Order: sequence, then C-alpha cells, then structure tokens
Amino acid sequence: MSPGLSYESQISRSSLFWLLFAQFALILPHMSGLPLWLFGVCLFCGFWRIQIYRGKWPFASGFTRVVMMLGSLVAVSFTYIDKLGLDAAVTYLILTFFLKLLETRRARDMYVTIFLGYFVAATQLLYSQSVVSMIYVVLCYLLLSVSLLALHQRDVTSFGMPIARAGALLLQGLPVLVVLFLFFPRVDPLWMVPMPSQAKSPGLSDSISPGSFGSLANNDTVAFRVSFDGSSPDVSRLYWRAAVFEDFDGARWQIAAASERPVRVADWQFSQRAGGYSYNVIVEPSEQAWLFAIPVGKVFDSGIITTAGFNLRLPQAPPGRFQYRVNSVGYRNLELELPAETRLRNLALPPEGNPQSRRLGEELARQFQQPRKIAAAAMSRFNQQTYYYTLYPPVFKADVIDGFLFRGRRGYCEHYASAFVYLMRAAGIPARLVGGYLGGEPNPFEDYLSVRQMDAHAWAEVWLEGRGWVRYDPTAQVAPERISRGVEAALLQREEFSPGGLLGFMGNDNLDWLQDVRLWWDAVNYGWAHWFLNYNRERQFSWMKQWFGQGELGTLVRVLAVSLLAVVLLLLLWMFRRLLFRRRGPAQLAARIFSRLLGMLGAQRQPMQSMVAYCGQMAQRYPELAPTLTDFAAVYSALSYADLRYNWARRLRLHMLVMKLAAQIIGLKMRRSLPRAVRLREET
Repeated sequence: MSPGLSYESQISRSSLFWLLFAQFALILPHMSGLPLWLFGVCLFCGFWRIQIYRGKWPFASGFTRVVMMLGSLVAVSFTYIDKLGLDAAVTYLILTFFLKLLETRRARDMYVTIFLGYFVAATQLLYSQSVVSMIYVVLCYLLLSVSLLALHQRDVTSFGMPIARAGALLLQGLPVLVVLFLFFPRVDPLWMVPMPSQAKSPGLSDSISPGSFGSLANNDTVAFRVSFDGSSPDVSRLYWRAAVFEDFDGARWQIAAASERPVRVADWQFSQRAGGYSYNVIVEPSEQAWLFAIPVGKVFDSGIITTAGFNLRLPQAPPGRFQYRVNSVGYRNLELELPAETRLRNLALPPEGNPQSRRLGEELARQFQQPRKIAAAAMSRFNQQTYYYTLYPPVFKADVIDGFLFRGRRGYCEHYASAFVYLMRAAGIPARLVGGYLGGEPNPFEDYLSVRQMDAHAWAEVWLEGRGWVRYDPTAQVAPERISRGVEAALLQREEFSPGGLLGFMGNDNLDWLQDVRLWWDAVNYGWAHWFLNYNRERQFSWMKQWFGQGELGTLVRVLAVSLLAVVLLLLLWMFRRLLFRRRGPAQLAARIFSRLLGMLGAQRQPMQSMVAYCGQMAQRYPELAPTLTDFAAVYSALSYADLRYNWARRLRLHMLVMKLAAQIIGLKMRRSLPRAVRLREET
C-alpha cells in the first residue's frame, strides 16, 4: 500500500481477495458470447493487481491507463465494427471493470469498483432470464457484498463473518424486492436495446424443402409450452398451426404474401358450433414472429395479428418469452366461400418439372372425379404401396416430387405432405402445405404440455366444396405412431432417435429416473416463466382488481406506498429488537422468568441483588431446589460474563433449567396443599 494512506483508507487483504473472486465469477457466463481477447485482458489485469499487492509491480501510471483505455476503445470498435450494440457495450463495461483494478489504491476506489461490479452482474440478465441465471446473479451480488463488507473488516482471522453479514443484508432486502416486484407499475420501456447474441432457437423456417423438418427431429429445445383450462386434447388432435405455404417453385414451398394479409376475426367464415379449447401459451425466444394455435385460434390481444391464412403473428419476433391466451375452434366450415385469387394461388404449379406426378394427379382426377374420393385415393397410395418414414431419405436435385413418389419412396413429414399437395393441384383441387408442430409432452409435475422443436410437422389442407378447408396428413398412412404417440415413438421404433441432453436416455428402462429429473426441471422453468417472467402490466392490474377491487394506476401506487412503509417499519422493528436483545444479553429473559418463578414461593429478588446471590439465598431456604438453583447460577454467570459470544448450548441449558424449576415449584405447591396426615404418610 502507499505509505501516505491512513489505516481507514487502506484496502484489506480479504476485501481484495473477494473482489478478484467476484470479478472472475462475473465474466464466466459471458465466455460463450464475447471475444476471447477480452478474457486475456481480464486475466492480465487480475494478475497485475495481485503483483501490486505483493509489492512486485507498481500501480499503473496515468500514461499507461490512458493508453490502455484508448486501446480498449479501438479493440471494441474493430471487434464490433458491423454490429455496434449491446455486446459492444457489455464488452466495454467489463473492460472498465477490470482496468479499474490497476488504479485501485484506497477504499474509495474499491467502492467505485464494487459498485461497477453490480452493473456488470446485471448484464447477464440481458442474455438469459432462466432460473439458473437468476441464482447465479444473486450469488455474484453476494460475492460483491462480501467484498464491500470485508473492506471494513480488520480481523482477517474471521473468514466467514463477511459472508454471513452479506447474506443477512440480502435477506433483509428480500421483502422490499418482493413488494417492488408485485406493486411497482409495469411501464413500457422508453427504448428497446437490440440483443443480437441472445440465445434464440431457429425453429421453423419461412420456407419448406426436403429435409427442413428432418433437421429438427433430434432437437430437444422447447419451442413453447401450453396449459389448457380443462383436460388437454388427445395427442393426435394437437396440430399447432404456424404458417401456410402456398407458393411452390419446383423444389421449395414458400409463404405467399397474400396469406399473411391481416384480417379481422369477423372475416373468418367458420362455425362457432365446433368444439373448441381455451389455453395459455408461452413461446420461447425465436427468430420468427409467428404464434401457434390448434387449429384455428382467436386471440383478444391487440398486439397479435390474425392473417388471411388463419395464422397468428406478432409485428416482429419477440425479444424474449412471450405469453398469450387463445380460444380455438375446429375446422368445420372453414372458409366455405373460396375467393378466386385464393383458388388460383392454391392450384398453381410450376410450368415444367415432375412429369410423372402431374400425370398421376390427372389420372386420379379422371378415375375418381369427386375431390373427396381423389384425396382419399392419394392418401391410400402411401398406405398400400411401399413407402418408408425416415430421417435419411435419398436426395434428388431435380424433379424432387417424382424422385420421392416413384424412386426413393423414403421421406419425412414434409416429403409426404409436399407430394400430396402437388398431386391434389395436378388433379385440379385447391391444396396447400401447412407447417407447425404436432403433439406435446405432458408434464406430470405441472398441468401443461411441452412442445419441442423435434415435434415440427408438415401436413396438407384441401379445399372441398361444402366443407371448406379440410386437413389431410399423409404421414399418418406410413407412420401412424407419429400421430398417436409422438415423434419419439416413431423414431425410436426405427432406431433414428438420438437427441442431446437427458432426452437421449429415453427408452432405457434403467435410467427412467433421469426422465423424471428432466421433467421436474422443465416444470421449474415453466413456473418461473409463467409466474415471474410474464408478470406484465395486464396481469398486475388483473391481480390488483381481484384483491383490491380496483385495477387502476392510482390504486397500485397507494398499495405500493403502504406496502413499502409496512415492510420498512417491520425491518426497523426487527433491527431495534435485536439491538435491545443484545444490550440486555442472552441470559436476561431467562433470568427474569426464573426470578418470577421463585417469587411464587414468597421471596422476591431485591433491586440491587445479583442473580447468583439470589439463587444462593433461595437454595438455603429451599434445599430441595438447591441443585437446580446452583446449576442456573453457574450457567447464567458463564453466559453473561465468562463468555461474551453468543452460546446456543448454554442458552438452551438455561431455559431447560427454567422449565425444570417450574416443574419443581408446581410439585412443591401441590405437596403443600395436601393435608398434614397425607404428607406425613408420603414422607414415611
């Protein structure tokens, strides 16, 4: 340390140790997303500060600090030259946090460094708001608080004291945190910070080609979770609609701009008599802006768009988890009147290519004539002829429909759905491809379903006169277990199921407990997202109206003020009682009760009489109580004078002696109340 520093302004060894430990704990979560050179600079700064403490190296001079700061600016600018944003800001903040070590000479500098660390710890929540991330950030706050408290600790032999005190301070702030979370008004942000490195699942693409869904078959990432108001439907009915693909260029199906046109719910021509469901959906962060419903969903959130293709959309991809509520109705009488533009779009085929499939569609039209029979005949082809459901089909660069139908005969859901739609259009029947998810895994610990990326599925819709759009799923003809039991059952049967994580142990009877652990942890994440991350303004006002009768901003502010005042008063009362308790000493309460018990025998303790003298006086008067009185006087003296530290064993012994004395006095009173002849008989 510098020779001119006073004792109070010096940095203790324990504080420096805890700060260095906290710093490297803070940068660990960023290792996967920030540049590697940043961690080299951080390690060098930490090593330099240790050498300063050992007296080996000097503090960085002013010129050195200026050069390092300018170098950091240049390095950050070149690293993020094309994408300046959140990552660049976090990188520079971490650099500042570590470079500050090189000029930390006195306690005031430590305050600045530690307070800067609180902001660095919070940056982790910009990338992930999971349960693990939140716990990790709290632990980092604990380490920084320990460093702050250790700055005032000169007794370096007590290693655990600052940890206990920091934990107590965090617990004291917990009630205030809960009140602010529940009642502080939820307001829209003044600006949005782009987060390019936030982990988002790629999920479904905005186009479908052979292999699009097969690439997701072993991806166990959760796409969304659903909780139904009542019992959930059967797995075979869980067709989660995401997008309609109507434009086909011979190899790839794409979304038509006309089907994405926003419409009013009243424009939909469907029957309300069809059976429906009500449910809540929590969508994980994704690169797409679409939402999911079975099969046709109605929402009442003004921020959600309903498209002409009967799909749900957000204006842009949500930056984090998004929750919405859906009321779904069935397919019955869906768009009975088909507009001419929509009909032409769903009959269009490329002018060339796939000649065999064209001829097959035309032949089916001549043979069966009625659209319903034509669709049934095309579905039967996949069941009656030799076709296989597999993740590893042959690849055809040209005439992909012909290659699949007549040569390869192996494919995944998108192969069968694409070929079926092509046959229907070749037969003169409007048809389109629909992409989404099928099924969902129920969680036994919570009443909800988890729909994963591996559940991605493609099916077909055919427009029939008098019935509107009708769903056809050719995959059911070759792999019925995919529809009734899920993708895991279908791929396990074919030995093609190999996801990562704990889901990879599915089918192993000896490791069933791992699946229970996986489902339990998924339930924890669902509860965290449902009750904490999605506690928005609407839910806050709804909860306020339910409990206080009003859901207005003024009521919320009044409840917040009263709750904060109550919590602060309770904390002050608790702290005040602790101070009183410590001033009187741990033995005072037991001594007061002990004196009152002895006072029941008729001998009151004098104001200036010590407890030891009082116990001796009562022992001479009541010899049968002498052992208890002697023990109490000894423990009381040891707890009050001989050992100033808080001793739980002696305090427990003190209270046990109080209870023993109470029992002895009750027995003594009862014996005195007996007649003299009875007492003489008992004594003899």
